[in-house]
Amino acid sequence: MELLLIMFTALAVVSGLCITFLFLSKKTKVQNIFFYIVAVLGMFIAFISATSLPSNYTIEIIISWVFGILAVAGIILKVKSPQKDKIAKYLVTVSVILGLLKLFFF
Repeated sequence: MELLLIMFTALAVVSGLCITFLFLSKKTKVQNIFFYIVAVLGMFIAFISATSLPSNYTIEIIISWVFGILAVAGIILKVKSPQKDKIAKYLVTVSVILGLLKLFFF
């Protein structure tokens, strides 16, 4: 039980720090690095959230995967049209925040 608490706390802290550095960094190279870290973190949280549920919780599993798809959509948007960089950042940020909220509270 203590290991699970440590893992959830570490996920929350790392997510918060990465999102903060994503939006407060001035250098584009650092922003790109943190963008991909946050995107992978969003997909990882969606994976954990979806696989931790019992198999008969179909709707909740689908919702978890949708949060992961938001991170994938952010990556695709950033790669296809670099002008929409801010929207891609918001997509991966929403993916992480909603994924954490679902993992912790629902």
